[in-house]
Order: sequence, then structure tokens, then C-alpha cells
Amino acid sequence: MLGGEDETETTTEIQCKTLYTAPNWYQSHIIAASRDLIAYGARNMVQILSSASLAPVRILTGHPKRVTAVVFVGDGSLVASGCDGGNVMLWNVYTAGECVDTLLSGGGPGITALASVRNVLVSGDDKGFLCLWSETGKSSVVRYQPVAEKIMTTSFSHHEVSPYLAVGYRMGTINIMLLSGGKLSFLHSLKGHDSDIFRVHWPITAPSYTSLPDTSHYHDILASVSRDKSVKLWDGVTAKPLRTLPVPSRFKNRETTLSKEQPWLAVVWCGGNLVSASSTGDVAILEEQGDEEEGIMELKWTPRTTNPHTKKLFCLCPVSEDLFLSTGMDRQLVLWRKGEVAHLAHGLGGFAYSLDISPLAPNRIAVGTGDNMMRLWWPEQNKVHQIWNGVRTKVMVVRWHPEKEHILAFGTEEGRVGIYDVNSDSTHISSTYHEKSVYALSWGYMPTKFPDDPLKRGLYSCGGEGTILCHRHKELSKAAVNVNSYLAAENKYKSLPPGRTAADWSKTLLAVGCNTGCIEVFRAPNLTQIAVYQYHTRIINKLTWYHGEETMVQLGGDEQQQSGEQQLLASCSDDNTICIHNVTPSTDQTPVLKAHQTLTGHTARITDVSWNPHLPKQVVSSCYDGTAQVWDVETGEGIASYRGHVGRVFSVTWSHTDISTLYSGSDEFTVRSWDMDKCELKTPPETNPLAPGRNATRGGGGKKKKKKVQVKNSDSTTWRKPAPVPSDPRPVAVPVEENGGQVISVEPVSTQDQEPEETIVLSDSRKKRTNRGRSLLPLTARVDHSGKAEQMSQIITLAKELYETNEDENTTEPVVTGLYSSRESFLSLVATERATHTLEKHHHQAAMLGIWCGDVTTTLTTAIETRTVTETLLSAAAMVCGRDLYRAAVSCYVSQLRESRDFVSAATYMLLLNEVHPAIDMLVKEDCYREAIAIAKLRLSPTHPKLPEIYRLWAGKQEREMQLDSAVKCHLAVGDPERAVLVMLRRKDRASLEGAAEIVRIAGLNGWEEKVAGMIAELSLEEG
Repeated sequence: MLGGEDETETTTEIQCKTLYTAPNWYQSHIIAASRDLIAYGARNMVQILSSASLAPVRILTGHPKRVTAVVFVGDGSLVASGCDGGNVMLWNVYTAGECVDTLLSGGGPGITALASVRNVLVSGDDKGFLCLWSETGKSSVVRYQPVAEKIMTTSFSHHEVSPYLAVGYRMGTINIMLLSGGKLSFLHSLKGHDSDIFRVHWPITAPSYTSLPDTSHYHDILASVSRDKSVKLWDGVTAKPLRTLPVPSRFKNRETTLSKEQPWLAVVWCGGNLVSASSTGDVAILEEQGDEEEGIMELKWTPRTTNPHTKKLFCLCPVSEDLFLSTGMDRQLVLWRKGEVAHLAHGLGGFAYSLDISPLAPNRIAVGTGDNMMRLWWPEQNKVHQIWNGVRTKVMVVRWHPEKEHILAFGTEEGRVGIYDVNSDSTHISSTYHEKSVYALSWGYMPTKFPDDPLKRGLYSCGGEGTILCHRHKELSKAAVNVNSYLAAENKYKSLPPGRTAADWSKTLLAVGCNTGCIEVFRAPNLTQIAVYQYHTRIINKLTWYHGEETMVQLGGDEQQQSGEQQLLASCSDDNTICIHNVTPSTDQTPVLKAHQTLTGHTARITDVSWNPHLPKQVVSSCYDGTAQVWDVETGEGIASYRGHVGRVFSVTWSHTDISTLYSGSDEFTVRSWDMDKCELKTPPETNPLAPGRNATRGGGGKKKKKKVQVKNSDSTTWRKPAPVPSDPRPVAVPVEENGGQVISVEPVSTQDQEPEETIVLSDSRKKRTNRGRSLLPLTARVDHSGKAEQMSQIITLAKELYETNEDENTTEPVVTGLYSSRESFLSLVATERATHTLEKHHHQAAMLGIWCGDVTTTLTTAIETRTVTETLLSAAAMVCGRDLYRAAVSCYVSQLRESRDFVSAATYMLLLNEVHPAIDMLVKEDCYREAIAIAKLRLSPTHPKLPEIYRLWAGKQEREMQLDSAVKCHLAVGDPERAVLVMLRRKDRASLEGAAEIVRIAGLNGWEEKVAGMIAELSLEEG
């Protein structure tokens, strides 16, 4: 039902600081508003906000593809949404956002527009179909297709009886239809725009413009805006144009910059005023100016001076008589009140991969996202600064400098590492790139092997290829240090080290995580390895030291005093566990990992872990199970489980100003603020709600077979075995079992009888398993891989067939012995294999066996009958079979290609039969004009009449699709410059008009000079 009683349940607003999922781009109906709620499409979801404060209310999920249009239905308790997949869904926003009905189940054309009046709903799609639902529900759907063109926008008038429906099309036409008796009837078309109609809209209240011509009723006035950069006012009932206005643009210098981009415009009625938005980000209100007493009034656009938008706008939506919404490419949602900004919501257009807060500037959060930029966010001030210059790719990790609050490091998906200076608003990129995405950053000391950088702060980055690089902070143009090579040379590994996946510095200790699950600890300044810890069984995703004041922490029953260096280390892994390690200084100043705590409960990959800066007894983790979990480190128990996300959680961090406030980012394009004290649940879910059907387990992560780890050596680094050392023994790592995990502590060993130095060079060669294709003899292969008892039986059977002389008793199956016995038995085996391939529709394998047998003619005849001709058979037929059979095979193959819609290949084989005209006709019929022209030029005479015919057909199609430049080329190709000029004049921009004037001059078209010159002069006057 599209109508219904109003629900008594009231909407509960969730007051929190949030970076929203941004509305989808290039959609004119992506936002809708009711009396107290706002709905907009974001990815494949519908986000519901409060219209009073833009606070999030709930998220509606269920669409399989991107949402393209939303509209409120009836009294505002229902909202309808459409998507690219052709689905139209109806939701009740007051009953936990449940889906009331699926009006269209999808599989058809993508929905481009929705409109509603009272309890009636209309959808438009990219094939030109209108679907009408009345209050009788889904069964009453009626389909119309007045024009077979893409519908760009729809809008119902607000007449009390028999409202009108305006439908804007891609070709620039607006159709007016009358809704009466639950049916739509066509009235007339409004023709005046030359290109895509971006938006049509009828007023709700009377316009406040006295200079407009009189109409029978103010509800009849229709506003429209088009790609031709004009706003038109119409009398929608009489089809009379009332006024034409240029699109407002306050930033003249930005017009040329944005002219190369795809333009998008919007216009709506808000109260009695017309509001317009342009591709330059302007929002302007149409106002009357002049002397009212003398009756000289002029309509002019008044741009808003306090406009937060910086890029093109896609959608405007009225909320009430003095409120309207706007959204654009800058991913902001702005609520305007009487032309001034009332509320502002900031959105994300990608995954929130990383969050970081500097303790020196605790009110500012750095956010790394997947929409090719990063952001600085001040939650308390609702302020966001977007950083895209120098980034322009996914930002996978961000990290503040520990001593300079204006320095922010970032790593990207492309493997680049950069530093952003907040004070100068400048970005600097390191000259050394990673081969894969950067997943970890940490500020620490430069290795002292390099005398020009003694104890300087360097930026350590870890990439997906397993390499750690150290970049010079103020000299990013210099080559970065390969830390993997340095560690190998300094510590003289006995074996190849694993790939590094995470790294983090305390004051003098560097912790490194590996893809095998082990954690290495190195001491500055020489980065000497002092310990290795192996508890995790899979890749380490994050390491983080506790950077707090002196505290008392009890782990595993032992109370430890933390002083001087920060010795608490947290790690998370793909094995669904978090480990807390306690690096305790020993008497010889060599830290040893002697205690740990394991936190289990998550059922999927753990992506991030962060310490509570106020209390070292707590950590928070983010997980692919859609939760952020707060843990008690001492007891290992859960404290709070936040489940406000609807997707995987990638990042989490603790507020430095409030002990109970946390921030988490997820793959639903949001960063949410939440209070751990208000979380009702304390532990993660028992099963992963985001992975139905998977055997997600707590803690151990299941018994999946581990993949072999390969270490990639990009710079031909040599790894060395230990060389003879002086008499003083050097500490090396030996394993010690403790608390269920393997801790490798430091003990001296003797250096006698050590092998001489040996260099091991890693090779870049990799053994890859090649795809040999489907076996031609699968039955015998299956028999040869049977069980042991069956194998013994087959061996005895083969021996009897080969060595017993009584042929009458030889009744063995050819599949069992055919490959190893006589030719006759093998021929029986091949016949059986061919029959099996044919039965299982493996026609290619059956044909190859036929060719192997030398029976090409029979094989080809069978393939023609079953319509399973292959290129292999055609190549064989060209050499063996006769002309008639070959032509029949090619014709059959052409039919197969046309059925699979491979028209270019079909035309190629038709040319082999010298069927030039049929090939061209087929390509023209399937809209492959470019290929048809190519064949016509290559195979036909230059004066053949078919070539101009193809050009004219192609030009007509391009004009209908508004590809006017290509249409002009076609008209010029057939010698019709007048038609080419007419097409160019449809676009009233300066470049097109000047191009038309040049064609008139070159072609010597008489009588056209004055007309084109007049249009250029008129455009100059409009531009001021």
C-alpha cells in the first residue's frame, strides 16, 4: 500500500558527531524532505536525518546497487527509493525503517527519477518508461513509454484535483501529462531547451514575482533547467514560455576552469522564490529588482555570499517555505534558512581507512579515506578541512608527528608517502615509493649507520610488498632508507626474514609485525634485534605502544611497574585476536617480552587497536564483524561493544579530551562518535553478522590452510648468515614456551665452530601453476586417481588382458585399460570420451578428439547440426573439407556470434564469404556504425550510395543522444554543411557558435552569416 495510517511511534534522534556517507553524485532526485525528516541516497543505502539539526536517525539497507532517487510518499511516513538495478522499494521510516514493499524487483532499466503527490508514486528510468502506483498498491502498477529516451527528472504539480506530471528527457524535451482517475494522459510537449533537462519543479506556494505574465493559477508555473545553461519558466498548462534566464555564476574566473568538466545544474521553488545552483558551486535566489512604483521590475539572480560549497552542485530540495537543502561534489549537505546557512553536514565518499589524533592538538582528528583525499575534522566545531592537492588517491593511513602538531604524514594506495603541513597548507611527497599500498606509518629515529642523520626523526612506512622504508622528514627528495636491508645487515639473519606488515616506535624501541604473525623488537640507535615474539598465527595488522604516563598494570597475575620507556605493546591480527605484550627492562638493560594477555571474542579480521590515553588498562579494537570493542587489559573481558555501523570497521581511536568518547570509521563511508558508557552490550557478537554462511570462530580464526609466505626482494638485497664474531658473545634469540605462546628471549651463545660468511641472494623468480585447460580424457584420468583397492583391481585386469590368451573371457571396460592396452580398446575409449564430452556439452573437447581421430568432416557436420562450431573446427575445415561444407560451417559460426552479440567478429567471418553488403547491414542494424563505415570505405566504391546513407543514420542517432559534435562530423562527411551548422547552433555556447561561423565561412554558405553573428552578439550581451 502507498497510503496508510500515521504511525504513533515517534522518531528517536541519535545525537552524535558524525561524518556522514555523502549523497550520490550526478542525481537530481537524490534528496527528499518531509515535515521533520530528510532522506537521501548514499551508495546502496538510504540515510534518514532530522530536518531540524541534520542529526542521523537511521539507515535503510536493501538495495543491490547504487540508490539514484528518493521521495516521501503520502503524509511523510513512507519513503520510496530507486536504484541502478531497477528496484523501487517502499520503507516506513517510523517503524525501525522496515521495508513495506518492493514495488519493482529489479532486473530492468535503472531508475533515474521518482515523484509523488499524495499517495501516488511515479518512477522514471533510463529507457523512457514511467511506472505509476496508486493507493491500491503494487498490483495497480501501470507502465507508460511516451518517448523512448532517458528520463532525467519528474515532478508533480500541487493542484488539488488532477495534478500535472512534468517529465524531462535527455534530448531536451519536457512532456506534460495529466493524472486523472489513476491514469496518466499526455497533454503536450515543451520545447525550448537544446540538451539534457536536469530538473523540473512546480511551486507549492504562489511566486513572489509581479513581473511574470499572468497565468490561470500559480500552480501552473513550471521551472526547468538544462545542460544548455538556461533556466526557463513555463505555463505548464498552456505550454507557453514565460521567461528565459541564464544560469547564475558568481565566480567568473572559475567558469573556464570548470567548463571542461561535466556540467550539472539544479533549480527548485522554495516558498515563493526560485533557487538555482550551478556547476561552479553557486547558490542563488531569483529576486525582483527595480522601481515598483514606476512598474519597472527586473528578475535577477542574487548569489549567496556565505556559500560553503566549493564545487559543482547536483541537487536542491525544498524542505519548507524558508528551508531548502543543497549537495554537490564537495560531499557537503547544507541546510539553508532564508538564504543563509543553518546547518552543515560533512560527508565521505570512500572507506574511512585511518583515524589519528595528535595529543598536542586533541580537538583535531585526521581522517584518511578512500575518496582520494584526507580530512582534518574538528568534531566540536563541526568543521572539516579537505586535503586533496597532492593526494588524489586513496589514503590508507595517517599519522601525526609526536612533537610538531602541524605535521601530518600519510600513505596512499599507490604506495606513495607524503607529509602535509597544516600551517602552510602544503603537501610534500617522498621520492621513494612502495610497490604496493602503504598500511603503517610511525615516527622514529633514523638508523645511525647513516652519519648525516644521527638520531634525527624519520618517518617509517610499511608497504603491502613487505618492505619498511625510512624517509627523511625535511628531505623527502632524498632516497629513503630500506630498513629491511639495514636490519638484515645489522642483525645478520640466519634465514630469510618474513614480509613486514606493521611497525610502531616507542621512545627507543621499534616493534615490527610480520605476515607470519611474529613480532620483532629492535633497540635504537643501531636497531639491534633484542626479541621476537610468536603468538599470532596470521598477518599482523596493527602494532601500537602505550604512550602515557607512569602507571601500574597487572598482566597474567604479575603487577608490573611502567616507568621511563613505554613498554606496553598491543597487536592485532587476521587470526581474530589481540595480544597485549609487556616488554620489561631486565638487569642488563635488555628488554624481554615476559608476559602477555590475549583478548578473544571477535569473529573476523581485526583491523585496528588503540590505547585509552587516559587509562592504560583499556584498549579498543575495530573488526570486520562490524563492531568496535572496548577491552579491559588486566582481565581480558569486554567492557563495551559498539554496533552502530552497518559495515566493516576499519579504524578506531580514543578521544584525548573525553575518557568515554571514541571515534570509529567503516566501509559504509562514515566516521561515528560514540560513548562507551552508553553501549548496552559488552562483548562482540557470537557470529559475524556481515559474513552469513561462513564458519567464523572466536579467537583462533578457524583451521584454514596457511599460504606459503614469499619475500619479494626488489633491490637484490643479500641476506647473510652469521659471520665469526669476537670473543664477547652477542645475544641471539632462543625459544622459550610461556603462557601458550612462544616467546623468544635473549641469551648468549658460543661463537665457536660457526660457519664462514655466506651470501644468500633472493631470486625474483616464482613458480606459477599454469592452466593446462580441461583434459580431453577425463574418464581415464578419473580412473587412474581412484582408491588403492580399485587401483589394484585395475592393475590385475590390465595384466589379464595383456597376458592371458583366452580372448573370449576378455570383457574389460575400455575406460579401465584402453590407455594401456590395444589400439582397438583405445578407440573404444576415445569413442566413450567423445560421447561423454558431448553429453556434458563440452563441445570444444569433443571436436578436438574428432580432429585427433582424423574425422574432421563428421565432426564438423555434427557441430553444424548442434550449432557448436568453434574456431578450431573452422581452421581444420579450411584445409580438409570441401567448399560447400566450409561455407556452411562459417555461416553457422556467424549465427552463433550474432546470438552472443559479437557483431564485429560475425562481420569479419561474413567478409570471408564475400558477404560485404549483408555484413554492413548487420552492423548498421546493431548500431555499430563506426565499424560499418570502416568496411564500406574498405570494400565499396567511394561513390557508392550506401556510405552516405550510413553517415546520415549515424548522425541521426547521435543527435538523439545529444552527441552533437560527432553528428556534425557525419554531416560534413556527406557534404551537408548546412545541416552541420544547424546542429552546432543547438548548443548556444560560444565555442559552438564560433565554430559554426567558421564552417559558414569555409563552406561559403550564403544567408547564414547574419544569423550566426546575431546569435554570437546575443550571447555576448547575456554574458555581460
